[in-house]
Amino acid sequence: MSRNILTGFSVFVEGRGHAGDISKIDLPDFALKVEEFSAGGFTGSIEVLMGRLEKAMEIEMTYNTYTPDIMKQVGHKPSVSFAYKIKGMYVKQDGTAAKREITVRAFAKNVKEEPWEPNKKVSMTTKLSVLYYRDEWDGQVLYEVDPEAAILIVDGVDYGSTFRDVLGLS
Repeated sequence: MSRNILTGFSVFVEGRGHAGDISKIDLPDFALKVEEFSAGGFTGSIEVLMGRLEKAMEIEMTYNTYTPDIMKQVGHKPSVSFAYKIKGMYVKQDGTAAKREITVRAFAKNVKEEPWEPNKKVSMTTKLSVLYYRDEWDGQVLYEVDPEAAILIVDGVDYGSTFRDVLGLS
């Protein structure tokens, strides 16, 4: 039996609520970059963590409706990003509720409208390029990632702190 069941979610973009507008969210893969390494005396190769994400993060959202304010986000200057807040409610196995809150700074890099058909809902999908990502479970930070600031926090451990200190980025 699943321990945590998502019972609902809401999304806010630049503070504007989109309750009921979004039917599906595909959160980013959280994969760390590794390199294969072998040296004299090894009987095989090992993978070494490189202290960064494997690739840029992306979120995909499916909207149940035509959403002009989201569509307008495509094509802005590279320095322009938008604030997203994703809130989810989970029911735990013991029946209590858990809150998940994801804070994102991103820009829409793609909007795809589904084909139009009379008397049917119009939906669209957007892909977001994530510049900042913070994932909290009941107030505890699971992940916080800010590639431009060299921040990579997993379960309270800041894997980017030494990198920032050595390079004088702190």
